[in-house]
Amino acid sequence: MTSVNRTVTMCLAIVTVGQFPAFLTGASAVQIRAELGFSVTLLGLAISGFFIVSAATSAVAGHVVERVGWPAGLRRGMSITVVSLVGVALLADTWLLLAGFLALAGLGNALSQPAANLALVRVVPPNRYGLVFGVKQSAILIATLLGGLSVPVVALTIGWRWTYGFAAAIGFAAATGTFTLRDAEPAGPATEPPTVDQPEEPIEATSPVALSRRRPGALPARALRALLLVATVGFGSAMVGNALGAFLVSSAVADGMLPGRAGLLLAGSSLLGLAVRVGIGWLADQRPIHPLRAMSILLFLGSAGCVLLALEPMLVVVGALLAVGAGWGWPGLYNLAVVRAYPLAAAAATGVSQTGIYLGAAIGPIVLGLVADTVGFTGLWLTTTAIALTSAAMALTGHRVLARQPQ
Repeated sequence: MTSVNRTVTMCLAIVTVGQFPAFLTGASAVQIRAELGFSVTLLGLAISGFFIVSAATSAVAGHVVERVGWPAGLRRGMSITVVSLVGVALLADTWLLLAGFLALAGLGNALSQPAANLALVRVVPPNRYGLVFGVKQSAILIATLLGGLSVPVVALTIGWRWTYGFAAAIGFAAATGTFTLRDAEPAGPATEPPTVDQPEEPIEATSPVALSRRRPGALPARALRALLLVATVGFGSAMVGNALGAFLVSSAVADGMLPGRAGLLLAGSSLLGLAVRVGIGWLADQRPIHPLRAMSILLFLGSAGCVLLALEPMLVVVGALLAVGAGWGWPGLYNLAVVRAYPLAAAAATGVSQTGIYLGAAIGPIVLGLVADTVGFTGLWLTTTAIALTSAAMALTGHRVLARQPQ
């Protein structure tokens, strides 16, 4: 295995395990709530804690990674995640302890994500960014898929705590593997990559890229304002995606589906979403695709799936496949848009843009959990539909913002 392939594989493994604490909790929610005794609202609050901590620390974590290097960032982030997984497996006998360990895992995730982004920018040619970021962002759906499979295979057989123990073992192996990775200078393009909205004039001295060359890893004020606007795109979009991961199994069970089958539904729809992320990322390397425009289309299609989940229990399988496959198929495009705009400050830039995703992921389970407890899962999915449509429109605005940035 080449060093590039080894780095990509290790990044995928680490960011996947980094998502396990949140999505294992969502997938095993029926079993966990039965043992610990708490409501759907508290389930949403516990999962939100993971993303609240990630949001609060993401921007700082991005700058830490720029300073210590991506191998150390991956190792530190994964070590924190492993501690949290072991804590849930062995010690979480109350909702408070469960929520506390999930919050700790959010810090590990905040370090791992920008570290993986920087690693990919450093070792992969730019004309392969679409594919590798599609693969990397598939980690969330891999975590969701494995979380869904863990219900019939582990949670319903030997107990839900074992799922966290197995995840911790995988994370420990991944953290150990980072010692074989080495940092490198940014990779040059093997061939000229397709460009989107790239101006023909030379790079301006005040552009984000030019300033990043003078101060590696630093973002000037103009770039920060643009990234904060783009982060609003991620905010609503993440509310949609994480609602699917947190509540799809519980919703399907409420509609009469057996828990094991509901877990398999989550796994199958996640597999489709994974294929969408990788496939559209590959296509973005071959064609001049506008990442945030394509993201808006996926969100629109995902909203149709949420409508089916809300209104037609007989079409829950079709609704889940469409909602997860399209409505959660966009994160690779989101990160691709940011690293194309700021390739020499990838960790710092995505640390800022990811803040919007984390905030949406944090607020989404709380708000939508309250909606589910108040008016049921039908109201939850109709609310998610409205958020998905709004986010689709916001993605077009985000595209225009990045298009105005000097390249």
